[in-house]
Amino acid sequence: MKNINFIIKAISLVLTVGVLLVYSGFAAKHHSSLKAHEQAVAEIEAHNAEVLRKLNEAPAGKYKDGEYEGSARGFRSDIKVKVTVENGAVSAVEIVSADDDQAFFDRAKGVIDSIISAQSTEVDAVSGATFSSNGIINAVVEALKTAEG
Repeated sequence: MKNINFIIKAISLVLTVGVLLVYSGFAAKHHSSLKAHEQAVAEIEAHNAEVLRKLNEAPAGKYKDGEYEGSARGFRSDIKVKVTVENGAVSAVEIVSADDDQAFFDRAKGVIDSIISAQSTEVDAVSGATFSSNGIINAVVEALKTAEG
């Protein structure tokens, strides 16, 4: 009987230690995943802070308020845009006309948000829609040439 109690206690101890080891393995994986997530959040927050800093440092009144048009070559056609400037900053970019391939052009329109966010035409083209993206960017450059104050 003494041996059975000892064996049961030993098995219980081994199982408990095993469960704790498995749990600590999961906890370690979760901890490293959490650290990676915290690092990604920190990088995003730093990037956002940098963008805000640049926006705040942008010279006020860089452009004259108004609406300006520009055009540039896209993938298959000229792209014509209307750029709206309010309080010296680009507030909107509207596509007036374009006959580029619609699937690529729809993707390229994503560059508009980048231009407005960065308050700059020094933005990356949309991958897979490079010619259309560059057409939009260059059309905005042309429009802003007449808006410079």
